[in-house]
Amino acid sequence: MNRRSCSKMEKALLLVLVIVLFFGCSDDEPILDCFQKSGEDIIATVEFVSGTIRDGACGFVIDPHDRLDGNPTGLLYPCNSNFGKEFRKDGVRVEFSGFIYESEEDTCADLFEITTMTGINERL
Repeated sequence: MNRRSCSKMEKALLLVLVIVLFFGCSDDEPILDCFQKSGEDIIATVEFVSGTIRDGACGFVIDPHDRLDGNPTGLLYPCNSNFGKEFRKDGVRVEFSGFIYESEEDTCADLFEITTMTGINERL
């Protein structure tokens, strides 16, 4: 009888552990193959912001429709590893979330890692 109750207790603890790990994990964390790999720090997090993709001198950048904290240039240069090819067109309107990184270099846009991006017209 004692062994059986211990087994039930172990199963209950295992279930609690699995639930905590499942809900505690998030897939919107920075990925190391983006700008963290070069040692840059995150200076701001943005969530559910609308903007327009622009193709200019820097390549593809995101032009947010509203001013963002931590975005002195006004433009965001997305990490290529998570910038979907379906969005690499001038004039595409998007809603996005992600991380703005600091940069020691003069850049035409602030370094940005996308965690989510959807086309605005796709949701209509």
